Amino acid sequence: MKYQRIKIVGMACVICFIAVMVGINVYNHCKYAQLLLGTGTESLAGNESGSLDCNYEREEGRCAVYVGIKGELRLFGGAILKAGADGYVRFDGKVVCVRGGNKTCKPVECVDLYQIL
Repeated sequence: MKYQRIKIVGMACVICFIAVMVGINVYNHCKYAQLLLGTGTESLAGNESGSLDCNYEREEGRCAVYVGIKGELRLFGGAILKAGADGYVRFDGKVVCVRGGNKTCKPVECVDLYQIL
């Protein structure tokens, strides 16, 4: 019985240690991302306009751009895509940021990813 209590207390300590380490890692990730993006330390605690916070969930999506049946577009990575039978070019790359997570997120609109030829 005595050894079971020691095991339980030991496991509880390990779980608490892991939880603290995960929390520190998330905090440091957000702080590091803010420093990379050049936000000042005064905006680290706040949610002022233009500041970065770590309360988002990142959702990736597809883009559908109408270019006509024989149309083409060039992704800024260099690839050229041709329209399907319906005149649309579809590709991945859109990013939507939704509140309620624990990550930083920068939205990416479809229009920022291509150039119509």
